Amino acid sequence: MNTEIYKLWSYILKSAERHASLKIGLMLLADVMIYQLGKSAGEAFYYILH
Repeated sequence: MNTEIYKLWSYILKSAERHASLKIGLMLLADVMIYQLGKSAGEAFYYILH
């Protein structure tokens, strides 16, 4: 299963090198994921401290 995920991820990254719009989309997706992680962590700290 890890090999299949690795192959898929490699294909996506190779495609992103060729297509600027895909590269921008991947960067936006990463930003959203980082934002959500930070938001969840911030809420957890808020509830722990209050």
